[in-house]
Amino acid sequence: MRLVSSITLTAFLLLFASAAAFSQGIPPARSREEFAKAMAKIKEGTTKKRVLAILGRPDDVRMQFDPGGT
Repeated sequence: MRLVSSITLTAFLLLFASAAAFSQGIPPARSREEFAKAMAKIKEGTTKKRVLAILGRPDDVRMQFDPGGT
């Protein structure tokens, strides 16, 4: 009986933890105006770390061999 309740508790905790992790979801997209304001803060020589802090990580990256090219 104790083993069953231990397994049940573990399963419940795993379910709760995964639900909490996935409940964050995708952050809402910025408006075009908000993105333009953020882009205006980027100057030549801005470090990659600072650019990522201002703009965030990219949603998509086009590569040389993507359909349609770069």
